[in-house]
Amino acid sequence: MAVNAPIRQYSFSLPAEPVSVPRARAEAAKVLADWGLLRATAVVDVALLALSELVTNCVQHAATASPITDICLAEEGSHLVVAVHDRDPNLPRARLAPHIDDSSGRGLRLVEQMTAEAGGTTAVPPDPDGGGKTVTVRLPL
Repeated sequence: MAVNAPIRQYSFSLPAEPVSVPRARAEAAKVLADWGLLRATAVVDVALLALSELVTNCVQHAATASPITDICLAEEGSHLVVAVHDRDPNLPRARLAPHIDDSSGRGLRLVEQMTAEAGGTTAVPPDPDGGGKTVTVRLPL
């Protein structure tokens, strides 16, 4: 998984298991700090929360078809990019309301809303072969 002409880029993969959610967040926080993007900034807070939600979605919805989740962090010009890829062909869609039992259904909507509030964008392009997708969050630095 690559992004467009990154200034800096870091990719890693984790199993689609619950323990990977805090591991992804911790690894991303360390990488962003190494890049000089500190946790106390709003853009890093949004990026880490979005990453947590997106990896959680992979664990909850894509793990059977995609036991590995690929994560890419990149600085592209004046944007921070967080991309989470899995090989489940089902494209997610943000729900207007959570499931009836209130167990889930808010994650992607939350990611889209907080990204938009930060002046960023969210996209979910399918893989060229249709066998997976990458949820991409672009945030202005």
